[in-house]
Amino acid sequence: MGTSLDMLRRAATTLSNLSRHKDNITLIARQEQRLLSLVMSQILDQGVAAILSSVLFNIGANAPPPPKAPSIPATPPPPSESDVAQEAES
Repeated sequence: MGTSLDMLRRAATTLSNLSRHKDNITLIARQEQRLLSLVMSQILDQGVAAILSSVLFNIGANAPPPPKAPSIPATPPPPSESDVAQEAES
């Protein structure tokens, strides 16, 4: 017994409804690459692919912003020739 088109459509619709709730975003986002592969697949029904596309959209629209990168302190400029000469004299 295989997976019927109706069963796929119901599973995709359930996933779409789950993706609308912000608490589920992190769980579904873990499978984002798999969902994208399914959407891009040539053998998947277009209706199911459209539903899964809405899941991907919901993930992107409701995803938290990426964390800010830590700021890197500015590197001091290299010493000038006059600074090096003064240090050599002392």
